[in-house]
Amino acid sequence: MKPKCSDCGKTITYDSQRCRSCHSVHFGKSQVGENNPHYKHGKPKCLQCGKTVKQYRNKFCSRKCSGMAESGKKHHNWQDKLKEKVCPICGSIFKTYTNDYCSDECGRKSRVGDRSPNWMGGLSYQDYNVEFNSQLRQKVRDRDNHKCQVCGVPEVECLERLSVHHIDYNKKNSIMDNLISVCHDCHIKTNTKREYWKQYFQSKVVL
Repeated sequence: MKPKCSDCGKTITYDSQRCRSCHSVHFGKSQVGENNPHYKHGKPKCLQCGKTVKQYRNKFCSRKCSGMAESGKKHHNWQDKLKEKVCPICGSIFKTYTNDYCSDECGRKSRVGDRSPNWMGGLSYQDYNVEFNSQLRQKVRDRDNHKCQVCGVPEVECLERLSVHHIDYNKKNSIMDNLISVCHDCHIKTNTKREYWKQYFQSKVVL
């Protein structure tokens, strides 16, 4: 049985003692604002400018105020003074919060040559041996069905011939089981995570 309003007797479709019209008449302004049991002291004030914030959860009225409040010494990562460091590349003394190098140039130098995490004793600067000729490279492409052994793209869809990659990164080791066909884009990927690519290509080579 549907409930009825205790004041006017009107049938209501929701669980309540009074209908909406009788509820508003009965309570009037008695539960508005501070008299409302769910009142939360009104909308908060912006911590930066003092204006009323639209959302209860927000601490600031705008992004501008948020940026101003968290800039400089007010920022949660602010440190009282800069750290003095010695650049490991050029040896100059500089002040910084988080940088390890005094400039971008020194940062780049830190990743070149034997400082690179992918350094393998200068193998990439070696010259290819005489066995690594066009006939051998074509033989490798034929064995791999003229498809990139990473992404599978056919050579006919590339703008150039497939590259022939040395699996162990030793340019002097130009035997068939150390060579594999890859497209230009995938060849670039092999410059990083070399141990991963070694294992990957060794499992792909089919003699």
